[in-house]
Amino acid sequence: MIRAVEIMDRDRSYSTKILISGFIFFSLIFNFYPSLHYSQKITLIHSNDTHGVYKPIRIKVNNSLRLVGGMKAANHYLNILQKNEKNMILIDVGDIMTGTWAAQMEYRGAVGGAMVEFLNLLN
Repeated sequence: MIRAVEIMDRDRSYSTKILISGFIFFSLIFNFYPSLHYSQKITLIHSNDTHGVYKPIRIKVNNSLRLVGGMKAANHYLNILQKNEKNMILIDVGDIMTGTWAAQMEYRGAVGGAMVEFLNLLN
C-alpha cells in the first residue's frame, strides 16, 4: 500500500510539473510572440500648464529680446516631429483654460472655447 501511495505522489508531482511548465511555455508564446510582430513605436507629446498663453512672449537673450513659445511655435515643432514620427499622439494634460482673456471668454458657446480651437489647429 505504501508503494502505491509513493508512486501516486510521484506521478502527481510529475503531472503538476508538466502542467506548470506547459502553462508557462504557452503563456510566453501567446503573450510575447505576437508582440514581437506587432509592436510599434509611439511618440507621445504632451503639454501642460500653458495657462491660456497662445501668443509668444518676449524674453531677454544675450542682451536682445526674443520671442519664444506660443501656439504658432508649438505648431511649427509639431509639424517637424510629424514628418519624422509615424505614430504620434498629442495630449494636453491640463490648465489650458486659465490665465488669459482667451481662456476666460466665451467662444462658440463655451468658456475657454478659443483655447480648444487653438489646440484643434495644431496639426
